[in-house]
Amino acid sequence: LHSTSRRQRQMCKETVNEHYKEDLSLEQLAGHFYLNKFTLAKLFKEQTDRTVHNYIILKRISMAKQKITEGMLPSAVYQDVGFRDYSTFYRAFLKMEKISPKGFARFCSDKKDN
Repeated sequence: LHSTSRRQRQMCKETVNEHYKEDLSLEQLAGHFYLNKFTLAKLFKEQTDRTVHNYIILKRISMAKQKITEGMLPSAVYQDVGFRDYSTFYRAFLKMEKISPKGFARFCSDKKDN
């Protein structure tokens, strides 16, 4: 049982990493792995020290930063990484990075210019 749960946790993490752009929910992931959503939440938190939702947001913000660094505009990047609207993206980005997406974009372009 122990190795099965470890494999399920790893597969869940990989699924989030591959499908972060999609509309993911704990219920969908639990159904995908034939697990109770509470069991999946517990297993995931044990492995990553984060909730599934938190991990998804972290992955999306990480990908957004990468795309902004590559020159994509924040106003376009939010949809590309799975956020439904800019305001949700903005709040999540600001909370995690302590800077607005546009501020981060300016910082990246200033770094390129120097």
